[in-house]
Amino acid sequence: MKKIIVVLTAVFAFMSIHAQQTYIDKPFTQDYADKFQLASDSFQLFQARTDRNQVVKIISTKGLLQPFEKTIKYE
Repeated sequence: MKKIIVVLTAVFAFMSIHAQQTYIDKPFTQDYADKFQLASDSFQLFQARTDRNQVVKIISTKGLLQPFEKTIKYE
């Protein structure tokens, strides 16, 4: 009885591995890029992200920054 359970478990595991769907990622070209100038070189930028509302947040050595009128300023 134990052998049957082990065999059935192995068969179901094998079937579940091969039945998974795969997603093929397709590259795309970027339409345009906005460029921003730093107001001063006294801080270093680490990362830039956008939220669901397309608001850009930038992490720097001075804290959290936001671009405004084509410049990135530290308040």
